[in-house]
Amino acid sequence: MALTALGLFAMLMLVIGACRRRIQLARIGDSGNRRGWRPDGTLEWWALALADVGYLLVGVGAPAAALAGLAPLRFADHLLVHATGIAVAVVGIGLTLQAQLGLGASWRIGVDETERTELVTGGPFAIVRNPIFTTLLLTLTGLTLMVPNPIAIAGLLIAIAGIQLQVREVEEPYLRRVHGHTATTPPEWGASYRGSAAPEMRPMMLPDTTPDFDTVEATAAFVDLAGYSILTEICGDHEAAQLAARLADLAQAALQPGVRLVKTIGDAVMLTADTPTQMLATLTDLAEQVAGEDGFLALRAGIHHGPVIARGGDVFGHTVNIAARITALAGAGHAVITDPIAAAATRQGLSTPAIGAPPLRSITTPIPLHTLALTEARYPRDPVCGMRINPETARARRRYQDRDWWFCSTDCAHQFTTTPSTYTSTLPVTASERQPT
Repeated sequence: MALTALGLFAMLMLVIGACRRRIQLARIGDSGNRRGWRPDGTLEWWALALADVGYLLVGVGAPAAALAGLAPLRFADHLLVHATGIAVAVVGIGLTLQAQLGLGASWRIGVDETERTELVTGGPFAIVRNPIFTTLLLTLTGLTLMVPNPIAIAGLLIAIAGIQLQVREVEEPYLRRVHGHTATTPPEWGASYRGSAAPEMRPMMLPDTTPDFDTVEATAAFVDLAGYSILTEICGDHEAAQLAARLADLAQAALQPGVRLVKTIGDAVMLTADTPTQMLATLTDLAEQVAGEDGFLALRAGIHHGPVIARGGDVFGHTVNIAARITALAGAGHAVITDPIAAAATRQGLSTPAIGAPPLRSITTPIPLHTLALTEARYPRDPVCGMRINPETARARRRYQDRDWWFCSTDCAHQFTTTPSTYTSTLPVTASERQPT
Protein backbone atom coordinates (compact mmCIF):
# COMPACT_ATOMS: atom_id res chain seq x y z
CA MET A 1 0.00 0.00 0.00
CA ALA A 2 2.89 2.38 0.73
CA LEU A 3 4.31 1.90 -2.77
CA THR A 4 0.87 2.56 -4.27
CA ALA A 5 0.63 5.79 -2.26
CA LEU A 6 4.05 6.88 -3.52
CA GLY A 7 2.98 6.15 -7.08
CA LEU A 8 -0.26 8.13 -6.78
CA PHE A 9 1.56 11.10 -5.24
CA ALA A 10 4.04 11.07 -8.11
CA MET A 11 1.11 11.03 -10.52
CA LEU A 12 -0.48 13.98 -8.67
CA MET A 13 2.68 16.06 -8.96
CA LEU A 14 3.10 15.16 -12.63
CA VAL A 15 -0.49 15.88 -13.62
CA ILE A 16 -1.21 19.09 -11.70
CA GLY A 17 2.35 20.39 -11.86
CA ALA A 18 4.46 19.69 -14.93
CA CYS A 19 1.62 18.67 -17.29
CA ARG A 20 -0.64 21.55 -16.28
CA ARG A 21 2.08 24.13 -16.84
CA ARG A 22 2.85 22.68 -20.27
CA ILE A 23 -0.84 22.87 -21.20
CA GLN A 24 -0.97 26.53 -20.11
CA LEU A 25 2.22 27.34 -22.00
CA ALA A 26 0.81 25.79 -25.19
CA ARG A 27 -2.47 27.69 -24.79
CA ILE A 28 -1.32 31.23 -24.03
CA GLY A 29 2.48 31.20 -24.27
CA ASP A 30 2.83 31.48 -20.48
CA SER A 31 3.28 28.65 -17.95
CA GLY A 32 1.14 30.47 -15.34
CA ASN A 33 3.81 30.10 -12.65
CA ARG A 34 4.17 33.25 -10.56
CA ARG A 35 5.74 31.58 -7.57
CA GLY A 36 9.21 32.63 -6.48
CA TRP A 37 11.28 29.66 -5.32
CA ARG A 38 14.00 31.67 -3.64
CA PRO A 39 13.24 32.45 0.03
CA ASP A 40 12.20 36.10 0.10
CA GLY A 41 10.58 36.36 3.53
CA THR A 42 7.13 37.17 2.17
CA LEU A 43 4.00 35.70 3.70
CA GLU A 44 3.17 34.05 0.37
CA TRP A 45 6.52 32.26 0.26
CA TRP A 46 6.12 30.92 3.79
CA ALA A 47 2.52 29.86 3.22
CA LEU A 48 3.33 27.90 0.08
CA ALA A 49 6.46 26.42 1.68
CA LEU A 50 4.37 25.27 4.64
CA ALA A 51 1.87 23.64 2.29
CA ASP A 52 4.73 21.96 0.41
CA VAL A 53 6.01 20.45 3.65
CA GLY A 54 2.56 19.02 4.26
CA TYR A 55 2.34 17.59 0.73
CA LEU A 56 5.74 15.89 1.06
CA LEU A 57 4.97 14.45 4.48
CA VAL A 58 1.73 12.90 3.19
CA GLY A 59 3.00 11.78 -0.21
CA VAL A 60 6.60 10.82 0.55
CA GLY A 61 7.35 10.87 4.27
CA ALA A 62 4.45 8.71 5.41
CA PRO A 63 4.89 5.95 2.76
CA ALA A 64 8.66 5.93 3.31
CA ALA A 65 8.16 5.58 7.07
CA ALA A 66 5.69 2.74 6.49
CA LEU A 67 8.21 0.92 4.31
CA ALA A 68 10.78 1.43 7.07
CA GLY A 69 8.48 -0.26 9.59
CA LEU A 70 6.36 2.50 11.14
CA ALA A 71 3.03 0.92 12.07
CA PRO A 72 -0.24 2.57 11.00
CA LEU A 73 -2.78 3.78 13.53
CA ARG A 74 -4.61 0.70 14.69
CA PHE A 75 -8.15 2.06 14.30
CA ALA A 76 -7.51 2.89 10.60
CA ASP A 77 -5.52 -0.19 9.63
CA HIS A 78 -8.28 -1.94 7.69
CA LEU A 79 -8.55 -3.05 4.08
CA LEU A 80 -11.76 -1.07 3.57
CA VAL A 81 -10.05 2.12 4.78
CA HIS A 82 -7.08 1.58 2.46
CA ALA A 83 -9.33 0.80 -0.53
CA THR A 84 -11.39 3.90 0.18
CA GLY A 85 -8.17 5.92 0.25
CA ILE A 86 -7.15 4.67 -3.19
CA ALA A 87 -10.53 5.57 -4.66
CA VAL A 88 -10.54 9.03 -3.03
CA ALA A 89 -6.97 9.78 -4.18
CA VAL A 90 -7.61 8.74 -7.79
CA VAL A 91 -10.85 10.75 -7.98
CA GLY A 92 -9.12 13.71 -6.29
CA ILE A 93 -6.31 13.80 -8.86
CA GLY A 94 -8.79 13.88 -11.73
CA LEU A 95 -10.96 16.55 -10.09
CA THR A 96 -7.94 18.71 -9.27
CA LEU A 97 -6.84 18.74 -12.91
CA GLN A 98 -10.39 19.49 -14.03
CA ALA A 99 -10.59 22.42 -11.60
CA GLN A 100 -7.27 23.81 -12.85
CA LEU A 101 -8.40 23.55 -16.47
CA GLY A 102 -11.63 25.31 -15.51
CA LEU A 103 -9.68 28.50 -14.80
CA GLY A 104 -8.52 28.63 -18.43
CA ALA A 105 -6.21 31.56 -19.15
CA SER A 106 -6.62 32.88 -15.59
CA TRP A 107 -4.84 29.92 -13.95
CA ARG A 108 -1.80 30.97 -11.92
CA ILE A 109 0.47 29.51 -9.27
CA GLY A 110 1.05 32.31 -6.80
CA VAL A 111 0.03 35.96 -6.83
CA ASP A 112 1.45 38.70 -9.02
CA GLU A 113 0.26 42.16 -7.96
CA THR A 114 0.92 43.56 -11.44
CA GLU A 115 -1.61 41.25 -13.10
CA ARG A 116 -5.37 41.30 -13.24
CA THR A 117 -6.88 38.11 -14.60
CA GLU A 118 -10.58 37.80 -15.25
CA LEU A 119 -13.01 36.26 -12.80
CA VAL A 120 -14.20 32.70 -13.43
CA THR A 121 -17.53 31.43 -12.11
CA GLY A 122 -18.41 28.65 -14.56
CA GLY A 123 -17.76 24.90 -14.37
CA PRO A 124 -16.55 23.69 -10.96
CA PHE A 125 -16.36 27.29 -9.70
CA ALA A 126 -20.15 27.44 -9.80
CA ILE A 127 -20.21 24.71 -7.13
CA VAL A 128 -17.21 25.43 -4.90
CA ARG A 129 -15.45 28.75 -4.77
CA ASN A 130 -12.08 27.07 -4.58
CA PRO A 131 -12.29 23.66 -6.23
CA ILE A 132 -8.52 23.47 -6.78
CA PHE A 133 -7.48 23.55 -3.13
CA THR A 134 -10.57 21.58 -2.14
CA THR A 135 -9.87 18.68 -4.51
CA LEU A 136 -6.16 18.79 -3.72
CA LEU A 137 -6.93 18.30 -0.04
CA LEU A 138 -9.34 15.53 -1.02
CA THR A 139 -6.43 13.77 -2.76
CA LEU A 140 -4.18 14.20 0.28
CA THR A 141 -6.94 12.78 2.47
CA GLY A 142 -7.07 9.70 0.25
CA LEU A 143 -3.31 9.25 0.49
CA THR A 144 -3.56 9.57 4.28
CA LEU A 145 -6.18 6.80 4.40
CA MET A 146 -3.87 4.60 2.36
CA VAL A 147 -1.00 5.01 4.82
CA PRO A 148 -2.70 6.17 8.05
CA ASN A 149 0.31 6.74 10.27
CA PRO A 150 1.11 9.80 12.43
CA ILE A 151 3.36 11.33 9.75
CA ALA A 152 0.54 11.33 7.17
CA ILE A 153 -1.93 12.90 9.60
CA ALA A 154 0.58 15.57 10.64
CA GLY A 155 1.32 16.32 6.99
CA LEU A 156 -2.36 16.68 6.16
CA LEU A 157 -2.84 19.16 9.01
CA ILE A 158 0.25 21.14 7.96
CA ALA A 159 -0.98 21.26 4.34
CA ILE A 160 -4.35 22.58 5.50
CA ALA A 161 -2.63 25.26 7.59
CA GLY A 162 -0.43 26.37 4.67
CA ILE A 163 -3.36 26.50 2.26
CA GLN A 164 -5.49 28.48 4.70
CA LEU A 165 -2.66 30.97 5.23
CA GLN A 166 -2.11 31.41 1.49
CA VAL A 167 -5.81 31.80 0.80
CA ARG A 168 -6.92 34.05 3.63
CA GLU A 169 -3.85 36.25 4.03
CA VAL A 170 -2.52 36.44 0.45
CA GLU A 171 -5.05 35.57 -2.25
CA GLU A 172 -8.31 36.83 -0.72
CA PRO A 173 -6.82 40.27 0.10
CA TYR A 174 -5.49 40.44 -3.47
CA LEU A 175 -8.93 39.63 -4.95
CA ARG A 176 -10.60 42.22 -2.72
CA ARG A 177 -8.14 44.87 -3.92
CA VAL A 178 -8.64 44.01 -7.58
CA HIS A 179 -12.26 42.87 -7.87
CA GLY A 180 -13.94 44.14 -4.71
CA HIS A 181 -15.25 42.41 -1.60
CA THR A 182 -17.81 40.29 -3.47
CA ALA A 183 -14.95 38.38 -5.10
CA THR A 184 -14.19 36.62 -1.81
CA THR A 185 -17.62 35.83 -0.36
CA PRO A 186 -18.82 33.50 1.01
CA PRO A 187 -15.69 32.23 2.87
CA GLU A 188 -15.43 28.63 1.67
CA TRP A 189 -11.79 27.68 1.17
CA GLY A 190 -10.81 31.10 -0.09
CA ALA A 191 -9.84 32.39 -3.48
CA SER A 192 -8.24 29.91 -5.82
CA TYR A 193 -5.13 30.52 -7.85
CA ARG A 194 -5.80 33.83 -9.45
CA GLY A 195 -9.16 34.35 -11.00
CA SER A 196 -11.70 32.48 -8.89
CA ALA A 197 -14.86 34.16 -7.69
CA ALA A 198 -17.95 33.65 -5.62
CA PRO A 199 -20.62 31.60 -7.41
CA GLU A 200 -23.25 34.29 -7.10
CA MET A 201 -21.25 36.75 -9.22
CA ARG A 202 -22.00 37.25 -12.89
CA PRO A 203 -19.37 35.40 -14.96
CA MET A 204 -16.80 37.64 -16.61
CA MET A 205 -15.12 34.82 -18.53
CA LEU A 206 -16.72 31.87 -20.25
CA PRO A 207 -15.68 28.35 -19.25
CA ASP A 208 -12.56 27.43 -21.19
CA THR A 209 -13.62 24.87 -23.82
CA THR A 210 -12.15 25.81 -27.18
CA PRO A 211 -10.99 29.41 -26.69
CA ASP A 212 -10.18 31.52 -29.73
CA PHE A 213 -6.79 33.10 -28.95
CA ASP A 214 -5.09 35.45 -31.41
CA THR A 215 -1.30 35.78 -31.39
CA VAL A 216 -0.11 39.23 -32.44
CA GLU A 217 3.05 41.32 -32.22
CA ALA A 218 2.59 44.23 -29.82
CA THR A 219 4.38 46.61 -27.49
CA ALA A 220 3.23 46.24 -23.89
CA ALA A 221 3.81 48.84 -21.19
CA PHE A 222 2.94 49.22 -17.54
CA VAL A 223 2.96 52.73 -16.11
CA ASP A 224 2.53 53.46 -12.42
CA LEU A 225 3.18 56.16 -9.85
CA ALA A 226 6.58 56.08 -8.14
CA GLY A 227 6.17 56.23 -4.37
CA TYR A 228 2.45 55.41 -4.42
CA SER A 229 2.60 53.11 -1.37
CA ILE A 230 4.35 55.77 0.72
CA LEU A 231 1.84 58.38 -0.41
CA THR A 232 -1.04 56.10 0.63
CA GLU A 233 0.45 55.71 4.09
CA ILE A 234 1.21 59.40 4.57
CA CYS A 235 -1.77 61.08 2.88
CA GLY A 236 -4.43 58.36 3.08
CA ASP A 237 -6.36 56.13 0.70
CA HIS A 238 -8.66 58.86 -0.63
CA GLU A 239 -5.82 61.10 -1.80
CA ALA A 240 -3.99 58.17 -3.34
CA ALA A 241 -7.12 56.92 -5.12
CA GLN A 242 -7.65 60.35 -6.64
CA LEU A 243 -4.13 60.32 -8.09
CA ALA A 244 -4.64 56.81 -9.52
CA ALA A 245 -7.88 57.90 -11.17
CA ARG A 246 -6.19 61.02 -12.53
CA LEU A 247 -3.39 58.91 -14.02
CA ALA A 248 -5.94 56.78 -15.88
CA ASP A 249 -7.59 59.94 -17.26
CA LEU A 250 -4.25 61.41 -18.37
CA ALA A 251 -3.22 58.13 -19.98
CA GLN A 252 -6.47 57.97 -21.93
CA ALA A 253 -5.96 61.52 -23.15
CA ALA A 254 -2.35 60.84 -24.20
CA LEU A 255 -3.10 57.83 -26.41
CA GLN A 256 -1.59 58.10 -29.87
CA PRO A 257 -2.95 56.25 -32.95
CA GLY A 258 -2.34 52.53 -32.59
CA VAL A 259 -2.11 52.65 -28.77
CA ARG A 260 -4.76 51.22 -26.44
CA LEU A 261 -5.40 51.47 -22.71
CA VAL A 262 -6.04 47.82 -21.81
CA LYS A 263 -6.88 48.18 -18.12
CA THR A 264 -6.05 49.82 -14.82
CA ILE A 265 -4.48 47.85 -11.96
CA GLY A 266 -4.45 49.83 -8.72
CA ASP A 267 -2.19 52.83 -9.37
CA ALA A 268 -0.97 51.38 -12.69
CA VAL A 269 -2.24 51.46 -16.26
CA MET A 270 -1.48 48.83 -18.87
CA LEU A 271 -1.06 49.98 -22.47
CA THR A 272 -0.47 48.14 -25.73
CA ALA A 273 0.65 49.53 -29.08
CA ASP A 274 1.28 48.17 -32.54
CA THR A 275 4.86 49.47 -32.57
CA PRO A 276 7.48 50.68 -30.05
CA THR A 277 7.51 54.10 -31.74
CA GLN A 278 3.80 54.60 -31.06
CA MET A 279 4.24 53.59 -27.43
CA LEU A 280 7.20 55.92 -26.92
CA ALA A 281 5.21 58.83 -28.36
CA THR A 282 2.32 58.11 -25.99
CA LEU A 283 4.50 57.79 -22.89
CA THR A 284 6.43 60.93 -23.76
CA ASP A 285 3.18 62.86 -24.05
CA LEU A 286 1.85 61.32 -20.84
CA ALA A 287 5.04 62.13 -18.93
CA GLU A 288 4.91 65.72 -20.18
CA GLN A 289 1.35 66.09 -18.92
CA VAL A 290 2.22 64.57 -15.53
CA ALA A 291 5.31 66.79 -15.20
CA GLY A 292 3.04 69.83 -15.39
CA GLU A 293 0.60 68.54 -12.76
CA ASP A 294 0.85 70.19 -9.35
CA GLY A 295 0.54 67.69 -6.48
CA PHE A 296 1.30 64.59 -8.55
CA LEU A 297 3.75 61.72 -8.29
CA ALA A 298 6.42 60.97 -10.87
CA LEU A 299 5.80 58.20 -13.36
CA ARG A 300 7.80 55.04 -13.94
CA ALA A 301 7.29 52.46 -16.66
CA GLY A 302 8.35 49.12 -18.09
CA ILE A 303 8.13 48.50 -21.85
CA HIS A 304 8.71 45.40 -23.99
CA HIS A 305 7.80 44.31 -27.52
CA GLY A 306 7.02 40.80 -28.71
CA PRO A 307 4.25 38.25 -29.32
CA VAL A 308 1.17 38.46 -27.09
CA ILE A 309 -2.04 36.47 -26.84
CA ALA A 310 -5.10 38.68 -27.38
CA ARG A 311 -8.52 37.73 -26.12
CA GLY A 312 -11.57 39.78 -25.26
CA GLY A 313 -9.74 43.10 -25.14
CA ASP A 314 -7.02 41.77 -22.81
CA VAL A 315 -3.54 40.46 -23.59
CA PHE A 316 -1.47 37.70 -22.00
CA GLY A 317 1.88 36.03 -22.38
CA HIS A 318 5.59 36.26 -21.77
CA THR A 319 5.92 39.71 -23.33
CA VAL A 320 3.34 41.11 -20.91
CA ASN A 321 5.05 39.43 -17.95
CA ILE A 322 8.42 40.95 -18.84
CA ALA A 323 6.94 44.45 -19.14
CA ALA A 324 5.31 44.04 -15.74
CA ARG A 325 8.47 42.74 -14.06
CA ILE A 326 10.82 45.44 -15.33
CA THR A 327 8.49 48.25 -14.24
CA ALA A 328 9.56 47.63 -10.64
CA LEU A 329 13.18 48.34 -11.64
CA ALA A 330 12.43 51.83 -12.97
CA GLY A 331 13.20 54.93 -10.97
CA ALA A 332 10.96 57.97 -10.72
CA GLY A 333 10.62 59.69 -14.07
CA HIS A 334 12.23 56.78 -15.95
CA ALA A 335 11.28 53.71 -17.95
CA VAL A 336 13.13 50.40 -18.05
CA ILE A 337 13.04 49.03 -21.59
CA THR A 338 14.21 46.01 -23.57
CA ASP A 339 16.34 45.89 -26.72
CA PRO A 340 13.48 46.34 -29.25
CA ILE A 341 12.32 49.47 -27.43
CA ALA A 342 15.86 50.77 -27.02
CA ALA A 343 16.43 50.42 -30.77
CA ALA A 344 13.34 52.51 -31.52
CA ALA A 345 14.31 55.12 -28.92
CA THR A 346 17.85 55.37 -30.31
CA ARG A 347 16.48 56.04 -33.79
CA GLN A 348 14.69 59.02 -32.26
CA GLY A 349 17.92 60.32 -30.77
CA LEU A 350 17.06 59.33 -27.18
CA SER A 351 19.66 58.11 -24.72
CA THR A 352 19.13 54.53 -23.48
CA PRO A 353 21.97 53.54 -21.09
CA ALA A 354 22.31 49.78 -20.61
CA ILE A 355 21.83 48.38 -17.09
CA GLY A 356 22.74 44.76 -17.79
CA ALA A 357 20.41 41.79 -17.31
CA PRO A 358 19.27 41.83 -13.66
CA PRO A 359 17.31 38.79 -12.38
CA LEU A 360 13.54 38.99 -12.84
CA ARG A 361 11.07 37.04 -10.74
CA SER A 362 9.73 33.90 -12.47
CA ILE A 363 11.69 34.70 -15.66
CA THR A 364 14.71 32.44 -16.09
CA THR A 365 16.15 33.81 -19.36
CA PRO A 366 18.49 36.83 -18.88
CA ILE A 367 17.06 39.90 -20.63
CA PRO A 368 19.31 42.89 -21.42
CA LEU A 369 17.70 46.08 -20.18
CA HIS A 370 18.11 49.83 -20.66
CA THR A 371 16.81 52.97 -18.97
CA LEU A 372 15.07 55.88 -20.61
CA ALA A 373 14.37 59.27 -19.04
CA LEU A 374 10.71 60.10 -19.65
CA THR A 375 10.85 63.82 -18.86
CA GLU A 376 12.42 66.41 -16.59
CA ALA A 377 10.41 67.21 -13.47
CA ARG A 378 9.12 70.77 -13.47
CA TYR A 379 8.41 70.99 -9.75
CA PRO A 380 10.40 70.00 -6.65
CA ARG A 381 9.36 66.92 -4.73
CA ASP A 382 7.82 66.77 -1.26
CA PRO A 383 10.54 64.69 0.47
CA VAL A 384 8.01 62.97 2.74
CA CYS A 385 5.21 61.76 0.45
CA GLY A 386 6.93 62.20 -2.93
CA MET A 387 4.40 64.56 -4.53
CA ARG A 388 5.63 67.12 -7.02
CA ILE A 389 4.77 70.52 -5.53
CA ASN A 390 4.57 73.93 -7.17
CA PRO A 391 6.42 76.24 -4.76
CA GLU A 392 3.83 78.94 -5.40
CA THR A 393 0.99 76.74 -4.13
CA ALA A 394 2.88 74.69 -1.52
CA ARG A 395 1.16 74.40 1.87
CA ALA A 396 4.46 74.68 3.75
CA ARG A 397 8.17 75.34 3.29
CA ARG A 398 11.21 74.51 5.39
CA ARG A 399 14.86 75.48 5.12
CA TYR A 400 17.38 72.68 5.70
CA GLN A 401 21.02 72.24 4.65
CA ASP A 402 20.99 75.51 2.69
CA ARG A 403 18.08 74.37 0.60
CA ASP A 404 14.36 75.11 0.49
CA TRP A 405 11.98 72.17 0.83
CA TRP A 406 8.31 72.41 -0.14
CA PHE A 407 5.44 70.28 1.18
CA CYS A 408 1.94 69.32 0.11
CA SER A 409 0.61 69.64 3.68
CA THR A 410 1.55 70.79 7.16
CA ASP A 411 1.55 67.13 8.25
CA CYS A 412 4.36 66.30 5.82
CA ALA A 413 6.23 69.42 6.91
CA HIS A 414 5.90 68.41 10.57
CA GLN A 415 7.23 64.90 9.87
CA PHE A 416 10.16 66.41 7.98
CA THR A 417 10.96 68.85 10.79
CA THR A 418 10.99 66.03 13.35
CA THR A 419 13.62 63.91 11.55
CA PRO A 420 14.86 65.72 8.41
CA SER A 421 17.81 63.39 7.87
CA THR A 422 15.38 60.52 7.33
CA TYR A 423 14.04 62.19 4.21
CA THR A 424 17.17 63.82 2.82
CA SER A 425 20.01 61.34 3.38
CA THR A 426 19.23 59.33 0.20
CA LEU A 427 17.31 61.94 -1.78
CA PRO A 428 19.21 63.10 -4.89
CA VAL A 429 18.99 66.72 -5.95
CA THR A 430 18.48 66.97 -9.70
CA ALA A 431 18.84 70.05 -11.82
CA SER A 432 15.12 70.05 -12.46
CA GLU A 433 14.43 70.32 -8.72
CA ARG A 434 16.61 73.40 -8.12
CA GLN A 435 14.38 76.42 -8.17
CA PRO A 436 15.71 79.78 -9.37
CA THR A 437 16.34 82.33 -6.63
